[in-house]
Amino acid sequence: MYIEASSPRQPGDNAKLYSPLMKFFGNMCLQFYYHMSGATTGSLNVTVSGNLVFSARGDKGDMWRKASVNVSAIEGLHTVTFEGVVGSSDTGDIAIDDFSLTAGSCPYDCSSCYFEKYQDLPTRGAHAVEHFTIDGSLFLAFANYKSDTAENFNTDSFIYKFNDLTGKFFVYQTVGTHGGHDVEYFTISGEHYLAVANVNNGITHRLNSVIYLWNGTLFVSFQNVATIRGASFNFFTIEKEPFLAVSNINANSVIYKWKNNMFEKFQEIAIGGCRASAAFVINNESYIAFANEERSASSVVYKRAGMHFVKLRNLPKYVAMDIKSFYINDDVFLAIASQPESSYINKWNGSQFVQFKTIHTSGARALHPFVMCGQTFLGVADQLRTKTVLYRFSASRPVHKISRAFNLWSH
Repeated sequence: MYIEASSPRQPGDNAKLYSPLMKFFGNMCLQFYYHMSGATTGSLNVTVSGNLVFSARGDKGDMWRKASVNVSAIEGLHTVTFEGVVGSSDTGDIAIDDFSLTAGSCPYDCSSCYFEKYQDLPTRGAHAVEHFTIDGSLFLAFANYKSDTAENFNTDSFIYKFNDLTGKFFVYQTVGTHGGHDVEYFTISGEHYLAVANVNNGITHRLNSVIYLWNGTLFVSFQNVATIRGASFNFFTIEKEPFLAVSNINANSVIYKWKNNMFEKFQEIAIGGCRASAAFVINNESYIAFANEERSASSVVYKRAGMHFVKLRNLPKYVAMDIKSFYINDDVFLAIASQPESSYINKWNGSQFVQFKTIHTSGARALHPFVMCGQTFLGVADQLRTKTVLYRFSASRPVHKISRAFNLWSH
């Protein structure tokens, strides 16, 4: 099928292609190739007897893409409908080809996966970003550090919302911040919260960071949290009880616990210079690690014991800017972004974390582990290099006599 957007077509015109009646049972895999090219390309919608199973909008580049759609909970004989809708002008055409329907789930195939620039989003020296959904709507929240004016740390941070009609994000709400340094989204009992860390107003680092509550329309101020150069928030749960760890650079860090519909101080962690924390579980026991940026001090792992966290072990002395935990199969890893030396990945050996892999960085600032195409990746943001590096976990290639290691994947 091919829909041409040129005259006499008008914006909003559509073309539909109907399949013969096809038998659906259990899990089915619907696959096809599609081509959507042009600045004002409209939308492609695929339905099964009126149930939307696939939708794409806008310019996808001058190339064919493969769609693999898992369809379940639909039984019997049904018609598959492909609908192309003309965009706002004649500079956008849509085509489909090579349609198939097979029994079983779609095989996982990321051979055609890639990243492309999607949208520019104005920010002001953004230090952190968080994505989340509320009632099916997608949001992006940015913690803005300072405005375009030099040393003006009193600026708004932005919350963007995705517009399903335009396929773009727009500024939905702004919140006043003072050197916004981190943003953390979480839910408690069905309520949506957003914690924003304020680190500097140009005069002092002794500031209230703010937890916002979603009121159904906007995020409104819910609770102030006293911080002294508060670098980050980390929300986690232990046996369904909510906790919030606050990393302070110029004071002790603090763990808060949810009680009586608000956060109360649960435990003060007697180390300063903390940039970030990571909470994780090993063999049903809860741990939290704090990254310490002071060269003369160590990052520390704590273990939950009874009603408190107790110090388990110091990690080697790094100038630690970020810390992240992640799992691969049954193994637990703890990655540390360090300056100015190399960064490190540590692995749990049954009783402690031991160094597993060295990552050659010079100004590592942040880490982000994630899974894509069935593989584990680690993104490392290095502020002193012109390229940020992405590492991929390899289970077959030995590195320095280690049977599994993170290997450089792409720049």
